[in-house]
Amino acid sequence: MPIIPLMKTKVFALLLNYNNSKDTIEAAQSLNNSDLGRDVQIVVIDNGAVDQHNLFTKKLPGAIYIKSRGNIGFAAGNNQGIRYALAHMATHILIMNPDVRVPKVFIKPLLDSFKFHKQAGIIAPAHQEPGNPNFGLGGSIKWQNCSFPHKNVTVLPTKDQKFELLTFACVLIKAEVFKKIGLLDERYFLYLEDVDYCVSVGNAGYELWLNPSVCVTHKTSSSFADNRGKIKFSFRSSFIFIKKWYHFPKNIRPILHTLYFYPYTYLLWTLKLYKRKIIAYVQ
Repeated sequence: MPIIPLMKTKVFALLLNYNNSKDTIEAAQSLNNSDLGRDVQIVVIDNGAVDQHNLFTKKLPGAIYIKSRGNIGFAAGNNQGIRYALAHMATHILIMNPDVRVPKVFIKPLLDSFKFHKQAGIIAPAHQEPGNPNFGLGGSIKWQNCSFPHKNVTVLPTKDQKFELLTFACVLIKAEVFKKIGLLDERYFLYLEDVDYCVSVGNAGYELWLNPSVCVTHKTSSSFADNRGKIKFSFRSSFIFIKKWYHFPKNIRPILHTLYFYPYTYLLWTLKLYKRKIIAYVQ
């Protein structure tokens, strides 16, 4: 009987750039300085208006540069990189935001988690915002009202944790998952595409694990000078999610919750911003 050689691990790291080349380059450099270094093939997908091929190839020798036709969104942008990685025999695909910085020991522990959890389709690290003492882990789905709370802790657990959801700010995904399930749903322009894909991954029989021995730094919402800008995208994405995963009459409560939650959040954040401006003016 012929011996079938084991496929060598081949990781492709996708960085989706949108008018923030400095962050994207720093994110790539943090990957190059991590444990697998140049063995990780970095792919920059650029959703910006200007072609920056010369800049990225100069600053990131060996990186692949893919220019989008414009700002096509998170899912569509990353799908370009996923297609490239699959066509070039990737075994694992890392999706990472440009505002994430990884530690020196990063990819090897995540790959080891795949060996330990045979049913795992996605492995993620813990997250921490600069200056925030809390650590972000994974999340769960509250199907009754279509909400997705994530777990935050002050002390990282010592063992891997299994979750329903993992944020795609930084996740390592088996290539076979994309081959079996397909790519990210491009109907989502921004937000909830990761929640949607996690549901599909779970439905396909895969597990989602978080390895707390690895923690990345994540400047959450750095894409928005005003955090209120993300609300309209979340609002729209919520209705796409509801339409896809709910049927009448179970969709009534999620729709009502969405119609209440996002306008209320917008007003609340506007009030906080207004109070900060008043305080700054008085001082």
